[in-house]
Amino acid sequence: MTAATKNSYATLADGSNMPLIGLGTWKSKPDQVREAVIAAVKAGYRHIDAAYCYENEDEIGEALMELFEEGVVKREDLFITGKLWSIFHEPSRVRRCLELSLKALQLDYIDLFLMHSAMATEYIDDDTMSPTNEEGLLMVADIHYIDTWMAMESTVDAGLAKSIGVSNFSIPQLGEVLEKTRIPCAVNQVENHPLINQKELIDFCKQNHVVVTSYSPLGSPDRQEASSNDPILLTSPLVKEMAAAKKCTPGQLLIAYNLCQELVCIPKSVTPKRIKENLLSLDVILSDDDIRKLDSLECNFRAITWEGFENHLHYPFYNGDDSTTALGATTWNFSIQGRQQLFEAQILQSVHWRHDRGRRGAATSFYTIQWAPNNYKRPSVIMSAASKNRFITLSNGKKMPLIGLGTWKSKPNEVHDSVVAAVKAGYRHIDTAFMYDNEKEVGDALQELFKEGIVRREDLFITTKMTGAYHAPSRVKTAIELSLKALKLDYLDLYLMHSPMAMKDPAAGDTGTDDENIHYLDTWKAMESLVGEGLTKSIGVSNYNVSQLETLLKAAKVPCVVHQFENHPALNQQKLIALCKSKNVAVTSYSPFGSPDRQWASEKDPALLKSPVVKEIADAKGCNIGQVLIAYHLCQGLVCIPKSINPSRIQGNFLSLDVKLSSEDIKKLDSLECNFRAVPWQWFTKHPHYPF
Repeated sequence: MTAATKNSYATLADGSNMPLIGLGTWKSKPDQVREAVIAAVKAGYRHIDAAYCYENEDEIGEALMELFEEGVVKREDLFITGKLWSIFHEPSRVRRCLELSLKALQLDYIDLFLMHSAMATEYIDDDTMSPTNEEGLLMVADIHYIDTWMAMESTVDAGLAKSIGVSNFSIPQLGEVLEKTRIPCAVNQVENHPLINQKELIDFCKQNHVVVTSYSPLGSPDRQEASSNDPILLTSPLVKEMAAAKKCTPGQLLIAYNLCQELVCIPKSVTPKRIKENLLSLDVILSDDDIRKLDSLECNFRAITWEGFENHLHYPFYNGDDSTTALGATTWNFSIQGRQQLFEAQILQSVHWRHDRGRRGAATSFYTIQWAPNNYKRPSVIMSAASKNRFITLSNGKKMPLIGLGTWKSKPNEVHDSVVAAVKAGYRHIDTAFMYDNEKEVGDALQELFKEGIVRREDLFITTKMTGAYHAPSRVKTAIELSLKALKLDYLDLYLMHSPMAMKDPAAGDTGTDDENIHYLDTWKAMESLVGEGLTKSIGVSNYNVSQLETLLKAAKVPCVVHQFENHPALNQQKLIALCKSKNVAVTSYSPFGSPDRQWASEKDPALLKSPVVKEIADAKGCNIGQVLIAYHLCQGLVCIPKSINPSRIQGNFLSLDVKLSSEDIKKLDSLECNFRAVPWQWFTKHPHYPF
């Protein structure tokens, strides 16, 4: 199948499909872009990337109308991206910018509307793209990108944009948007190529279900500000050698570098022949080794530096050499081009984020920002886990914190204090279950935290699970009502079927341990009604095998957003995880340490916490073994719920968010795979729906 026929897609967090390759139109002159768009669509492109500030939307609109009138494509066949320019960041002007773009494009709606950058400038009029003062300096505006984002959300409500996202955002900036969003941030469009491979930013985006669009994939050699000293990707001996081996052009290889990492790519061209060649990059297959070879060209070369914006408060690009900061260090330093700043981490103390202009004291815990001398270096980790508490976006658009407190095996007299300690340490996700017999104490802790004003109900993500004795459809609502009563809550964030196995209820006079007459699909159908009644925001399952999950997903009318199961290096569940990711089902990993404290543990069982492989990685990362085992999940974009009742360990587990594992680290840990299941549900092996 050729690229022109398959044109692969990426699925956005809101469920929309976005073609992996699109036509970029930056630097395409008005007299050229019309023919380029027509040639691209006729060649098979279904994605056009535009922007208000490119000043060529009128011609793109004319090309689209011609294509529609000729019957080459229909509007619904195309994915059109536009961008909000900096002069329109004032919330009252956001809609105007989009309406001007829609008028120029001659469209009723846009598929994706991006904030072109986090940096606002003063508005003079609709046509002054770079307002400057008498000294020729850029006139910046004191408008925060969060305020702009909230106004962008209203464009989705109005039907003017199907999806929204950002462009040129750094990790801290994107993290703040993700924390505040009502509508998912679907895309971050950034410069990306082997000379600046953005690995940390891409990993962060993938963990949070934000699709990355790569612009300037060839390094933008035709830009006006190019220097003769700049590295040139298209003439790189390595690129040319690899392209010859793949029987493609250097340009196709560089585009495939993005596509083969599941990144959207928008190469620009106005030449029909090259436009066709670029689309055929979809047929170029690069291995992991090929990607690593191209990554060897990394030299932190940014072709698009946004010259003139360097002193903007929200300038997103860092300079200076990287330096490694050990986990737990009390001072982290980094430089932002044009000014130096010192980050002092006040671990376990609630302080506020201050900046030099004093306008927005953002409630970002655990940091004070002050001026510092020159020549500080940027660490590989910028924010503490306690302040960022990363989220993933579920398939229904809800946010779920990547790390949560597990409460299995936590006794009622212990769990109250552990929940209080966890939330005070920064956790916003608590996982419990009816069968743990501790929901009442979890509820007592939550009420105490609410009364003290430490958190509000809406700040927390609470998961509990339905035990098998309530699988009968008529009893499903009773089950969740009992849990809500014990937890003293009006609704749950996530309600899981604890396993596919129904059990008889001794309290109702039943005997035995299982009831094969109730199928998990019937139970699921009853669970779906709980969402409509407002008793839970989301539903999911736990301890299903591949076949059972596939069966349920085919029948589900309300999305199954989460599958929770045992997962750790000794049981790495790769097939099950792959299925979940392909179906947009988030994975929650329980027993990340292999549950060494379980009652039925044997001396012959593998002990992950004593593994030399794990210890070696922990020593190299400057963290403890438990943090490596938790990071094993987080760095794969999996939710993890380590259990502890020790306040110090609870805090240490939370800081696993700061531990960065490479793909090589993950492979080393995966070498411990031995199909060891710590929690085999051994009491139910004869149940007809036993999953293992």
